[in-house]
Amino acid sequence: MSPIDWQQTYHVGIIVPDLDAAMQELESSLGLSWPTPQHRLRTFRGLAGRFQAELRFVYSRQGPPHLELIEAVPGTPWENAGGIHHVGIWVDELESAATRLIEAGAPIEVTYDTPTLQSFTYHQMGGGLRVELVDRARQAGIEAWLREP
Repeated sequence: MSPIDWQQTYHVGIIVPDLDAAMQELESSLGLSWPTPQHRLRTFRGLAGRFQAELRFVYSRQGPPHLELIEAVPGTPWENAGGIHHVGIWVDELESAATRLIEAGAPIEVTYDTPTLQSFTYHQMGGGLRVELVDRARQAGIEAWLREP
C-alpha cells in the first residue's frame, strides 16, 4: 500500500468561534477573499458513535494551501476554537488511504454516516496532528465553488 502523499495537502483547517467575524478579520489583515460559506446539516459517525451536526465553513480563494474556517460546534470534533485543527490531503482512493492510517494506529475520528466511506475521513495522528483525507472526486466541485463570485 503506498503512503499518503503529503504534497497533496491543499488546505489547513481551523475552528473559529464566529465564522463571519473571522472572515472579515482575515480579509482585512491578510487580504484573503471568500466564496459564499457552506451551511450543511449532516449525520456523521465517529469514535463516539452517530451524531448530527450543523456545519458552517468556507475556504479562502487563495491557495493552495487554502485556509478553511469552520464555525465551532459544541459537542463535536469541531468544538475547540483556536490553532490548527487539521490538514486536508487529496487522495485518489479514500478507502485504501484511510485503511493505511488505521493500520498505522490512527482510527477514523469522524466521517459521514454512510455504508461505505465517502468524501472524507478525519484521523487523529500520534503527536496531535489531525489529518483529513479528502476524496479527489470532490476536487472539481470545490474548485468551482472557490471560483464563484
